[in-house]
Amino acid sequence: MTRYSLNTQRKLTVQDIPLFQQPRITTLLLKLSSIEVFARIAVQPLPYDNLRTFRLSASKYSSAALDKFLKNAGKLKKFEFHHNAHARLIETIPPNFSELLQPCQNTLEILQLSWDCHEPLTFHGPGMAFGNFTALRYLAIPVRALFGAYMWTKGINWLQMLTKRIPPNVKIMYFDELEIWPVEDEEREDFVEDYESDDGEPLFKFSPSDYAMIRTLLENTALFPKLKWIAWTADVDITEQNDLYELAEEVGVNIMGVRGIHDIPPEDIDRL
Repeated sequence: MTRYSLNTQRKLTVQDIPLFQQPRITTLLLKLSSIEVFARIAVQPLPYDNLRTFRLSASKYSSAALDKFLKNAGKLKKFEFHHNAHARLIETIPPNFSELLQPCQNTLEILQLSWDCHEPLTFHGPGMAFGNFTALRYLAIPVRALFGAYMWTKGINWLQMLTKRIPPNVKIMYFDELEIWPVEDEEREDFVEDYESDDGEPLFKFSPSDYAMIRTLLENTALFPKLKWIAWTADVDITEQNDLYELAEEVGVNIMGVRGIHDIPPEDIDRL
């Protein structure tokens, strides 16, 4: 068996573990309520030396449980993790996937991490560092999960932060859940191309930290020579900030807000 798929809301037990101990599996698709049974010390890392694609949706999980799936996945090329929307997010420090995925840092090409919650993400902690994932071409991640508590640090060195956290060969960089700030009346002229016909509708802009992060990334594309797209989601549409779009056009990078991951899927990397 090279493909294994399981979709169940029942609680897994130790009797279920042999179902996953299949060394020939190359594709693993799981939608579960919990994977915590794998966190037990007695459970050995799964024999996934041949695993290439892994999609996991779960409500309850821990680093210890995730490690049992990823420890031997040294040939993994595509990994998708989804925090199930039915579960309220209790932990504000997510598993550090940049550490958990170290076994496949030289093979992983596509990485999608998402938390579909009923409240905004307010992750704290050190964030994640994918700067040594040389094969990674597509990275989709909530901006707060990537940068952690550093997002609120004054005087942050964004260039140093970006080279540590963004893979050097990334083609599509997708930032989920950017923070939005309202555009003040005195700023509107900088955001509305035809200011004379401005209808007075509320406008929204990037937060100062998100703006500085994206601008620094655009100003240093020489460090990310394969970058073609910067996309993001936010609670509402972010009004085009002319200086960012002009800079993006100058360096040959497309930037845009999207409604979801389906608007810029991983398959697009092969067409760029």
